[in-house]
Amino acid sequence: TNEIAQSEAATGKKIVNYWLHGAFLTFGTKKKMTKSQGDIVTIQNLIERGLDPLAYRYLCLTAHYRSKLKFTWENLQAAQNALYTLREHMRRLSENLERKGKKTRKVKEYLMNFFKAVNDDLNMPKALTLVWKLVRNEIEMNSKEKYELLLALDKILAIDIAREVPTEHLPLKIKELVKKRERARKNQDWITADEIRNEIKKRGYLLEDTSEGIRWRKK
Repeated sequence: TNEIAQSEAATGKKIVNYWLHGAFLTFGTKKKMTKSQGDIVTIQNLIERGLDPLAYRYLCLTAHYRSKLKFTWENLQAAQNALYTLREHMRRLSENLERKGKKTRKVKEYLMNFFKAVNDDLNMPKALTLVWKLVRNEIEMNSKEKYELLLALDKILAIDIAREVPTEHLPLKIKELVKKRERARKNQDWITADEIRNEIKKRGYLLEDTSEGIRWRKK
């Protein structure tokens, strides 16, 4: 294809061992996204909307390459929320690596299942499901094992899960309140935590406590 010819001419190297074309990418209610119709979305468009370009990669991982992928801004935002949840989980794991945990023998078994999914006609949706099972503590491992395993898996997923979740879009006062609420929750001071949540809501932001961590959005 043109992409292979261009890349190999530019680098002088073989680009990949396997080249797969995914099914059509549909945009909203249209049949497919095409350059000729002028309805394409660029990476720059994502950045201008405050979206992480890797959120699109995450979105692609949620669909099998033989299946059509529906692109909507809502789907992309949901993908970014999921990606940021993974990154927040990695941050919390990294803060607990010094805690001693009993070593398990689950890593080898987990990797075998993960690669079994990947090698099953590149079934990335199934592989991603296994990642979430690890994050949701459905598979027993200590924090160090989980952290190192997720880093290894990211060499395949390539979604940079160790990157810190950006909070620059939050006002400084909201950031401080979020941290204060996290401390209150850690100390099981639920009354204070609820009061802070209400204060944050009055300032125009909503917090959601999930099994994967805290999510926030503007009202």
